Amino acid sequence: MTPQRGPYYALIEWFARNSVAANLLMMILLFGGLYSVMTIKKESQPPIDTNLITVSMPFLGSSPEDVEEGILIKIEEAIQDIEGIQEIISTGRRGSGTVQIEVSSGYDVPEIMNEIKSRVDAISTFPDNTEKPIISRTRYQQQINLVSVYGDVDERTLKEYAKQVRNEIVSLPGITRAEILGSRPYEISIEVSEFMLEQYAMTLNEVAVAVRRGSLDLPAGSIRSEAGDIQLRTKGQAYNGMDFENILVRTNADGSRVLLKDVADIKDGFEDTGRFSEYNGKQAITIRVLSVGDQSELEISKTVRDYVAAKHASIPSGVDLEAWADVTYYLKGRLDMMIKNLVIGAL
Repeated sequence: MTPQRGPYYALIEWFARNSVAANLLMMILLFGGLYSVMTIKKESQPPIDTNLITVSMPFLGSSPEDVEEGILIKIEEAIQDIEGIQEIISTGRRGSGTVQIEVSSGYDVPEIMNEIKSRVDAISTFPDNTEKPIISRTRYQQQINLVSVYGDVDERTLKEYAKQVRNEIVSLPGITRAEILGSRPYEISIEVSEFMLEQYAMTLNEVAVAVRRGSLDLPAGSIRSEAGDIQLRTKGQAYNGMDFENILVRTNADGSRVLLKDVADIKDGFEDTGRFSEYNGKQAITIRVLSVGDQSELEISKTVRDYVAAKHASIPSGVDLEAWADVTYYLKGRLDMMIKNLVIGAL
């Protein structure tokens, strides 16, 4: 009885009779696999294109209710009729507000974002204490590792050193994004007693107006001249307690001046919010290092680890630095498994 030949018998027979072609195909497959290993982008998560647009706007000294009335409602009313918007989610918090817009599938996200920017920029009724709105598209970012700054020092020293470390990390080659976690925002509190107001015969509103007037950084137009336009700008923004202490509240008829420090107790510290961040049993501030776009996760991880190792030689007394939570540990494990499978397959 003649054995039946399978559908691939002729192909196998041809390669058996043409060993040069078989060997050539094998070499192409092997070199193609090696080339893929060397050039393929190595990442733990695939990039994700989102259809979310975020509008964030600072509102200094405001409560969540003020943010809702002064910012969020106005932005919602301005953009709600734009075609292609599926959902709007607004969040108001003390000192700022955020509006997140989800764009329906099938619509061009950059085009919708430009329309939103035009509508928001056209709003002229925002409160005086607001800053310029920030409009951006939510993009995928992969956390690479964490760097903790910790030690038995005061909170201000720890935060300032963490800011220095963060700035140095983003200046390293191949790294453009790093965030500080676990630190309280700075806050300057101005406490005015009723006794001091009575002593100087002034009202709380008078003090508030003086603070707003004495801490400004605003454009004031331009002056045209034969030599060209001269831009005018008020640069008097107060940034620390000493700047606020010297704000002029009133000039009396006899020429004497009343400064803010004469009528108020000024504290330059941190927001009165709960905080719990420790590393190795000591208070800590953590820096999260991220990859953006086509940046290599493996190169970022190595760069950060090398930086931390070199930084130990110049760390101030009482402070320590440690890199941890490296996600490339799992990526390296997957790559090792792929290489082993490649070798076994090649053999």
